[in-house]
Amino acid sequence: MILLERLLKVAIILIPVIVIPWTGVTDQFYFPKAFVLWLIGISLLCWIVFKGGYTSIINLPKWLLIPIGVFLFAVLLSASLSPHQQIVWDGLLWRHEGVYTLLCYILLFVLSANLNTVSTTSIFDAIILTSSVVSLIGLLQYYNVQIIPQDTLRYSWTRIYSTIGNANWLASLLLLALPLTFYKASTSSNHFYKIALLLISACLFATGSRGAYLALFIMAIAIILSKWNSLIRSSRKLILPACVVLIGFSITCIPNYYPLQRIYSTSTNINSALVNNDMAAGEYRWHLFSEAVKMIPNYVFMGSGPDTFGKEFDQESTWHIMERDGIKKSHRVKILKAHNEYLQLAVTIGFLGSLSYIFISYSIVFRLLRLRDWRSTAIASGLLAYLIQLLFTNSSIGPAVVFWILLGIGVQKANSGLKKHIVR
Repeated sequence: MILLERLLKVAIILIPVIVIPWTGVTDQFYFPKAFVLWLIGISLLCWIVFKGGYTSIINLPKWLLIPIGVFLFAVLLSASLSPHQQIVWDGLLWRHEGVYTLLCYILLFVLSANLNTVSTTSIFDAIILTSSVVSLIGLLQYYNVQIIPQDTLRYSWTRIYSTIGNANWLASLLLLALPLTFYKASTSSNHFYKIALLLISACLFATGSRGAYLALFIMAIAIILSKWNSLIRSSRKLILPACVVLIGFSITCIPNYYPLQRIYSTSTNINSALVNNDMAAGEYRWHLFSEAVKMIPNYVFMGSGPDTFGKEFDQESTWHIMERDGIKKSHRVKILKAHNEYLQLAVTIGFLGSLSYIFISYSIVFRLLRLRDWRSTAIASGLLAYLIQLLFTNSSIGPAVVFWILLGIGVQKANSGLKKHIVR
């Protein structure tokens, strides 16, 4: 298992941070991450063969076998019969979440369920270290210090993206890391975790990701409601980490209260969408969601193929709204993703495939929340916040690698912990 642990740590440490410096390369952020992931996937397959086959390393509970089988079958069936064969296997440019990547995710998930407690502690440290480095680079960007040469796509961007390539995807990674770092900062005397917590929380607020702010709020409410008595008993340990998070928030409010501006705009966007049915709300997300929902009946059993949402979406419907809002034709972007992972999966791998993904993810989260220990709560909190964030954005390789590994660890933890530590 030592080799497995090392390969998973390489994935966590290397994939989120790897970037090809801008030298005219078309895709400096996403293809390098995908390429490294594919290499690690091949290495893991070789490890399985060396260990004597899959029967010796599959450690999933029986209740997960059918949904993971449905998800895998949906991916392969949709890809095999897709009319977009030039895209489905290695994925769309600037995304690369085709079949090869999805299979690597499943492999990471299944193998992570084999890790023991010592290995998971090492994995947590790798996640925190990587997220701290990514956060430091992001905070430097926030204060106009660019250490990664900008490409033509991001040259005029005002929001930070660090090594992840997009502010919302950066926030997704930090949502996974924040609860783990909070847990370690409250239980360890090592000051590294408090410094990491400061960096990660500050960078999370600096992303300006409204979906992440909402996810963080809902996650906090869920933890308070489900763990109130435990929180009261542990309140002394939690005060210092909570103050560190508040300091991180305060840092990013200098000089223009940017996080507060984004929080305020969140409420106005929700009001515009739900009350006024404004299709332009949330940077046209409300329109995308509405159109994607209408598409689902055509993809109940089989999708259009991984990473092909943009090929199936009616681009003219969005351009018509942009024209109404006075956006010049030259500035109208082509829609490549649904900005909602669940809707995107429903279209690309089929509604049943999307349901299996939802069942797998949320079942593990709810089982973890039933356990007494704070380690399980930290894992569940990060997973829950990430899954809520996916209501407003899509999966991306950098954060998704961490998500699938944590999800696998969650299976192992829930599977062993429910036998002994269920809250009655």
